[in-house]
Amino acid sequence: MSCFPVITAIMNTQQYTYSTQAASGDNYGARIRGYLCPPQTGTYTFWIAGDDNCELWLSTDDALANKTRIAHVQDWTGSREWYKYPAQQSARMYLVAGRRYFVEALHKEQGGNDHVAVAWRLPDGTMQGPIPGNRLSPYVEPVVKGTSTGTPASTLTLAGTTVVELTASPNPFSNECYVRFKLMTPGPATLAVYDSKGRSLRQLFTGMVEAFVQQEVVLKSDDLPSGIYTILLTTDTEVVHQRVILTK
Repeated sequence: MSCFPVITAIMNTQQYTYSTQAASGDNYGARIRGYLCPPQTGTYTFWIAGDDNCELWLSTDDALANKTRIAHVQDWTGSREWYKYPAQQSARMYLVAGRRYFVEALHKEQGGNDHVAVAWRLPDGTMQGPIPGNRLSPYVEPVVKGTSTGTPASTLTLAGTTVVELTASPNPFSNECYVRFKLMTPGPATLAVYDSKGRSLRQLFTGMVEAFVQQEVVLKSDDLPSGIYTILLTTDTEVVHQRVILTK
């Protein structure tokens, strides 16, 4: 990718999908990064479309360092034109439901029309293009071990407004971890715990939540072994993750 002014964008800001708003400008570069939350375990295929050049990168887990380029557009395509070039389509990728995977789209715009979008085909054959916003969550900078007794809030931002907030502390924990979350719009929410293999272990909360009211539940270590766990908050429109570490 050539050197252009670069905009680091929060995914899911305009159309609540993995895509950008068309006709944003000329001569710029964009980096749209975050996490994917696969709804099914199995093999996925990805596509990217954009004007002008764009690339799609995916990690084997939630770490940026493990990303590799899986698809790209060497010239330009029409809006959501998924099949213009063979390189737009990725190889088949095996993903596990409940885990989160770092994903990044790079976009370089010169002049004229500008847009970028990402699609996927699920293991059951369903094609979704662009990827819907409820399968995305924003990128969170990694925490340096030993610098904090808690975790920074994992938030989902839409058009500059935070709509979901999820925190967990202490983290790492040995006996109890206090999980707190808040929605900016009322609705149903489910809070669940997954292990490092993406297996659902516990449901911490399920029910209706009022707007701007902080909810708190306790994750007890009980019979859980030491390790890394993912707390998954799901609403009607969003999925947000928080990773916690249990040490005994």
